[in-house]
Amino acid sequence: MNAPVPSQVSYRNDLASNARRLLAVYYLGKYITPPIAAQELYNDKICGDPPTTQQLLVYLQEYLHTVQFDFNNLYLHVTYNCNLNCSHCFADTDPKKEMTVQHFEEAVKKAVDLKFSDIRITGGEPTVHHQFKNLLRVCEKYRNKGTSTVLRTNFYRDFDEEEFCKIARSVDKIVVSIDGDEHTHDKRRGAGAYKKTVNNMVDYQQCTQHIPDSAALLINCVKSFATQNNELKESMEKLSFRLGIAPPRYKPLFPLGRASKAVEPLICGGQLNQLNERQLLSRGAFPLKTCGIGKNLYVEPEGNAYPCVAWRTPIACIGNVFTDGLEQVLKSGQFAVFAERSVDTIQQCKGCEFRYLCGGGCRAWNNEEDEINAPPVNCEHLQERAKQLIQAARASLKTDK
Repeated sequence: MNAPVPSQVSYRNDLASNARRLLAVYYLGKYITPPIAAQELYNDKICGDPPTTQQLLVYLQEYLHTVQFDFNNLYLHVTYNCNLNCSHCFADTDPKKEMTVQHFEEAVKKAVDLKFSDIRITGGEPTVHHQFKNLLRVCEKYRNKGTSTVLRTNFYRDFDEEEFCKIARSVDKIVVSIDGDEHTHDKRRGAGAYKKTVNNMVDYQQCTQHIPDSAALLINCVKSFATQNNELKESMEKLSFRLGIAPPRYKPLFPLGRASKAVEPLICGGQLNQLNERQLLSRGAFPLKTCGIGKNLYVEPEGNAYPCVAWRTPIACIGNVFTDGLEQVLKSGQFAVFAERSVDTIQQCKGCEFRYLCGGGCRAWNNEEDEINAPPVNCEHLQERAKQLIQAARASLKTDK
């Protein structure tokens, strides 16, 4: 029987409860066994009745030690062609590499059958695919079948009203890349890029407001660690408010591709560095046993599949979706190898008391050995973030131990 995942256990979601939960995760990593961790939580006046706490820690430990073969996101890189030349991009650029419509439909159909959470259509820039309208036709055909379809785009090229409406009816979400304010965005993407993209977002909303269940517009921002919390974030939030859409989401800058010379600290997406400690506690956070590798699949235009967009070396290739079939790739021993790995399979990490608050960091980042269980070269930033979260959790409970 599979261990219940944290979301399946009934939890209160308030600041104090989230703080206790985070500290419980930390204590389990520090004291290893649920009985001892429960007693220490009681001694430190963090949690009450030790037997009740112990039972919840048992569930948590089972979750952390259980391999769960569930699939989150299928990333389909439909083209490596792009109409911009962004300075921070880690993706390949090759105008000749495009996924055929037939292969695209085969992958979408099978992903729906396998109950992936999301199909994320990306590139390159997917809207410059020569058969983009036919890709949308496929998306519309399989929409509302249990798997969300997401178009990830720079939204930079020229669109007419008919195409906006076609996009609105074909996918569930449109995630647009915006890199802060106009100056920062144009510095990365070229003069005039910000105005054109924002104008397209405004036009899209005006053209599609009459369409029921039209694709939701969202903003994604790739931020360096140095700009995680500054006026650029305020600019992004003002734009999302102006457009009447959800707050922007932030992703780390990977020191890969054109940004390979960027000096960025090793992070883990689950630590949500774009939020300050109190914001994270208010939102709630679950234990991190991995960076997410083995949950998603990244497919290149020609079908080669990888467990991580940032780890696309020959040793990480787990098959070809078009020649082997998506289901066979997912059932392969190679995919299982990635899915079975966790922070506890990294020799250097498995004794660290902070491991369930960092997940071992990104497996591709700073991995000089091209080995799934290689320890991170430098995890000081991961530990520092974990310590800040622990301190914030204690402060919210007014404990000073």
